[in-house]
Amino acid sequence: MLPYFLDLNIDHINEALFQPVFSLLTIKFTSKEEIGTLTKKCVEVGIDIIKRNAKKHAEKLLLVLESFISKASGVSNIIFLGVLAPYLEGHKNLQVIEQRITELFKGDREGDQKAISKCMQDLMSFFKNPEQIVEQIFINIGTMK
Repeated sequence: MLPYFLDLNIDHINEALFQPVFSLLTIKFTSKEEIGTLTKKCVEVGIDIIKRNAKKHAEKLLLVLESFISKASGVSNIIFLGVLAPYLEGHKNLQVIEQRITELFKGDREGDQKAISKCMQDLMSFFKNPEQIVEQIFINIGTMK
């Protein structure tokens, strides 16, 4: 399976492979809830790829991930953007990314919430005021049907 192969070969994933790898991770493997275990592994691999490459290639990763925003139906792409965000200080798109992540926190889809919870630490480091975000999450949980 591709995510396991990528995980084993993560040191060989370079800037030239970002587009095809994240295309598979965001569009093919993480947009369907019925492949839950595979989705979890894809998100983990994507996060690892970003963390290993963001210092040198943050702008390239941003361009790749932004190209999937309208194509990917799952939450993985937004999670990947959240993980990348700390490497993009002062970037003009940070506010848009923050709004999209906040919208995910407000959502009521259980699968989305589980995916977000797996990388909450990375996402929280992105926000200037994480306490306010956590407070809003608890308010949303209390009002879910």
